[in-house]
Amino acid sequence: MLEDVQKLSKLLVMFRSMKRPFKIITLIASLVIAVAVWQPAKKLLLEDSCLDGGGKWASNGNYCIYRDCASNGSCKPNYQNNLLCESLRPGITQDELFFHLGMPESRSGNLYVFTGGGAQSNIKAVIKDGIVRDLQCRA
Repeated sequence: MLEDVQKLSKLLVMFRSMKRPFKIITLIASLVIAVAVWQPAKKLLLEDSCLDGGGKWASNGNYCIYRDCASNGSCKPNYQNNLLCESLRPGITQDELFFHLGMPESRSGNLYVFTGGGAQSNIKAVIKDGIVRDLQCRA
């Protein structure tokens, strides 16, 4: 600890002895380096926090999609929705389906239509009483 204080003291003395333009350039360079290092670190910290909290990370927009997204209508589709759909089974809740596939594009009674991934066809689901009864991933 004492060594750190001594090193900091030496840096302050050296900084005070610098000419004003050099101080400004040094300060600006330090800020640029700090920002450049912070951006990847911030993304990594936010992504880890998102995944640890049970969310999924949307790398195309660098944001977290939380599990409760269905309650506020903020679930977003995945570019690989059709492939992801194949891993889902009837019997899951409506909210779980929305979390994985995003909010439906349309609804007609109990039939919900979701965005397919990329140029893939839409996904259709029959949902009754909040439970997925039928899921057609390649509709």
